[in-house]
Amino acid sequence: MKSNAKRYRLGSFTVFMTPDQAHRWNKGEPNEEDSQLITVCVPDSHRDLPIHHEFTMDLAYERFPLIREFIDECYPVELV
Repeated sequence: MKSNAKRYRLGSFTVFMTPDQAHRWNKGEPNEEDSQLITVCVPDSHRDLPIHHEFTMDLAYERFPLIREFIDECYPVELV
């Protein structure tokens, strides 16, 4: 995650990306580097408490294949 990353809402997911990445995402033009730098917060629970794990978008897609289908359809991102 880059130091100038901001929190955005992408469907029901929280993601951290820079304003430039958000602009490219909203235009439907994210690049390969973006998917290596954008952080996706994947919800989980621990002892019935809601928590989340942070993954790069590439790693989230690899570990949770269904996320790709959901995230790829969620335009635009909204600043939180």
